[in-house]
Amino acid sequence: MEPKSYIDIGVVGLMCHVLNREEGDRYEKLVYCLPPELLVFAPVLYSDHWWLYVLDKNVPEMFVLDSKNISSPTDEKTTLNKFGSNIMNQLLKWAGALSILKKGSWSLPTRYVNIPQQPNNHDCEVFVMKWMELIDPTKLAGCCTYDIEQWTEPMLNEFRKKIITKIIMSKEKSMRADAIAAVQNMRVTRPAVALRSPFIPFSTPDLPTK
Repeated sequence: MEPKSYIDIGVVGLMCHVLNREEGDRYEKLVYCLPPELLVFAPVLYSDHWWLYVLDKNVPEMFVLDSKNISSPTDEKTTLNKFGSNIMNQLLKWAGALSILKKGSWSLPTRYVNIPQQPNNHDCEVFVMKWMELIDPTKLAGCCTYDIEQWTEPMLNEFRKKIITKIIMSKEKSMRADAIAAVQNMRVTRPAVALRSPFIPFSTPDLPTK
């Protein structure tokens, strides 16, 4: 979560778990990254870039929130979006909702939302995690632009701090305990003074190869 660094996929996954367990009306009605009753938020990582798919079972189209693009940049991305919309529709069906695909169609129309773009090449994950936390999905239908302020690099650095704090302080106690245990297991014991001295020669046998 250091500034100007790429965020590991595991952090995004943890943020999804944290949001799913957030208390309050918003998070009781909307379940992120799982097939929900009303809405699906799906963070996507492809070719070293993150964006967010949003699907409402009451709206027969899929919204794309992309911090680098306000329209599909390539035919490959267009095809990927169609495939993604099909998967999202399947999630709704698995959750017990009716399919919102038109008869004879295998994908939903996709609409890019005109949203402020990232000021660098390394904060797309931060945008996605903050969108999942802040975006009001009811304002996406029927609009092309989402009214939200432009985030600057200092603001994004603050977002990183708040995200990691939210994850650490969340109710995911078992996940946090597992993470701490893993860190303890990987901790390397500080070598003795003799081993740290460049003037004392020592040798060790070769490590086993099996």
